[in-house]
Amino acid sequence: MDRSTSSQYTERYDCFNFALVCDRFGLPDRVASALGTARLQDFKIKDKHGKPLIMDKSKVRREKEKCRQEVLRKRLDDTNLLAFSFDGRIDDTLTIDKIDEKCHTRMVKEPHLVILRKPNSELIGYVRLEHETAEYKTTKLNGFFNDKHISLDTLIGICTDGESTNTGPHGGIIRLAVSAFV
Repeated sequence: MDRSTSSQYTERYDCFNFALVCDRFGLPDRVASALGTARLQDFKIKDKHGKPLIMDKSKVRREKEKCRQEVLRKRLDDTNLLAFSFDGRIDDTLTIDKIDEKCHTRMVKEPHLVILRKPNSELIGYVRLEHETAEYKTTKLNGFFNDKHISLDTLIGICTDGESTNTGPHGGIIRLAVSAFV
């Protein structure tokens, strides 16, 4: 057979969802390839030469590995946030004021929110506050996540202390966050 006119190349096709389900239910690669081949034959799916497609166990194994990598990548993506915690603090901040060509340092009480990624308590950042109302804090938190391009679509939890500004039933940050973040 002349290789220049006929190709032994097998068409590539993705079976991501099939491999995901097989991996989820723990099907061995041989069983999954037999089921996949049977399904392709039921639907009478053929390659460009008219031959029925066959799903071999190596294909299933590679697709399962792709699925696992994709799931891990999505889970570890920094733009998705499962849970976060925040705590309002008023700390002393050292500032430098320039008065009459001289620099003077002074300590200023400055309120801010410390924002942590959960469950590992990884510092995401902090937000300076001018007011300490729940509406203002919610607006600043929302702006912080937008500026950092952090998606709250996968958010399942918000942790905070019991301060009434945070947990108030009508005007607390958590109550306001349900409508603002999600």
